[in-house]
Amino acid sequence: MRMPNPSPLRLLVAALFFVVGVYLMTRPGAPAVPGGWNRVQAGPVSFALPPDFRQNPLHAIAGEVGQWSSRRGIIGYNLSPAALSPAVRRSPDREEVIDGRKVRIMTQQDPGGLVEMEARFPIPGAREMNLLLWGPEAGLEREFLSVVRSVSFEH
Repeated sequence: MRMPNPSPLRLLVAALFFVVGVYLMTRPGAPAVPGGWNRVQAGPVSFALPPDFRQNPLHAIAGEVGQWSSRRGIIGYNLSPAALSPAVRRSPDREEVIDGRKVRIMTQQDPGGLVEMEARFPIPGAREMNLLLWGPEAGLEREFLSVVRSVSFEH
């Protein structure tokens, strides 16, 4: 039994829906924060975290730091002069524009499977904010990108 050939117009419409769907799911400006996440204020910045992350007490010597952890991993931030930025300078895996700022996002995984991600946000006045993730779960990478995309600066 032979199947009828679809019309070129139907193929074009189907392809258009597919392309638009993929774009809406993967575009950097897509809605970033799932329901139930908690908004955190960090100096001039706020961002959202998954509900299972709890704040850990930290004290900074220079700048401002914060850290939240769950059984799945640790998410932290460092708001300091760019010269004090803690992470090794490496090439970004990707760059995105978030709240009007070009953000560099880096990822690495050690041989033991621990994932480390970092997002660097420039702040006027020669400062930088780094969001950091450490965790054994590869699934945290997608959540970390949602945290990064939820960042909002006081204007």
